[in-house]
Amino acid sequence: MANVFGQITSMYMDKKANEAEQEFLNRTLTLEDLKKMDFGGDGSVNYQEFLVFMLTAMGKVSEEDLQEIEVLFHKLDVDDDGLLEVTDVVAMAYGDESVKSSLRGDSALGSQLGSLGGSDAC
Repeated sequence: MANVFGQITSMYMDKKANEAEQEFLNRTLTLEDLKKMDFGGDGSVNYQEFLVFMLTAMGKVSEEDLQEIEVLFHKLDVDDDGLLEVTDVVAMAYGDESVKSSLRGDSALGSQLGSLGGSDAC
């Protein structure tokens, strides 16, 4: 009996959440919304700022989740160029010196990277 009640409650909560989400998506965007979205403070909103605002406002992701994802991205971006590339993955797996020697063509890893397009990345 408790299981049935739990299922009914869950269905009701899902329906209410979907209705609230649709109401949010269909409402008129306000100047206040734009101000909240403008994380960079440059007076305009790019896609990334819009996406972050919408996902957090709709409760799809929390600020903490986004911070954890950002930390992970920076950890994976070994050369700190703002991009994840083959060389970043190899550096994480084999160490930074392996990547440097492979980019010079000093190892079998270098030929593998070259075939993946990794040698053009740096």
